[in-house]
Amino acid sequence: MPRSSLPVLVFALLAVIGACKASSVQALTSTKHPAAERAPSRILVLMFPGVGDEGETYVDHGFVQLLQAVREVDVVTVDAHRQYFAGRTLLARVEKDVLVPARRRGYTRIWIVGISMGGVGALLTARHFENDIDGLILFAPYLGHAGVIARIERAGGLRKWKPRRGKVSWSADLWRWIRGYPEGKHRPAIYLASGTDDMWAKAHRLLGEIVPPDHIFSAPGGHAWTVWSPLWTRLLDAGAVADSPVAPPGE
Repeated sequence: MPRSSLPVLVFALLAVIGACKASSVQALTSTKHPAAERAPSRILVLMFPGVGDEGETYVDHGFVQLLQAVREVDVVTVDAHRQYFAGRTLLARVEKDVLVPARRRGYTRIWIVGISMGGVGALLTARHFENDIDGLILFAPYLGHAGVIARIERAGGLRKWKPRRGKVSWSADLWRWIRGYPEGKHRPAIYLASGTDDMWAKAHRLLGEIVPPDHIFSAPGGHAWTVWSPLWTRLLDAGAVADSPVAPPGE
């Protein structure tokens, strides 16, 4: 799929989150990649793909192999494709098909890696199951409707933005939750990585206001694997998916 078509596709796709009734969608397909050691890992890393990709696309680009070469972790690549967003069933399926089995396995920490559409999927999952998620690694995440982002910009940034109370769009609700980071509320740790010319760079800069500077990574380029793959190496070198808990911003 041409990258030039992504903004229109993702906007149209995720806009239906607040408009469609929940529908019956099949269970999430996922692929398990156990840690190399015989002893079961206590850390689980979920990987959510972007539009047009599958969970195993992370394997095609070496993400799983590189991670398991430096961390003793189990990995599950999840086919959280656009039908789950359109049907408003993503969170229910993630809980039933991924988080419930993970709880039974006794994992002590769970991280989510999300690229593009998978990035907002990771944030929505953390928003609804924040006691289950310890960390998020977001590559060029889609962060919601342009109108919400523009209002935050006009306010002078996330810390100065005064979100409305009561019922709001899913985008505003997500940013309202993100705004809890600088207020010291419990939130999963965040790492943010993107290209300097990414099509959603403005939104990434706003998100970066609440991410520790040493958790932000950028490289020349746009919305592409050729940008994200080198950044993955840098993230892991910097301690992402650490063996010890990472304190969320504001704590």
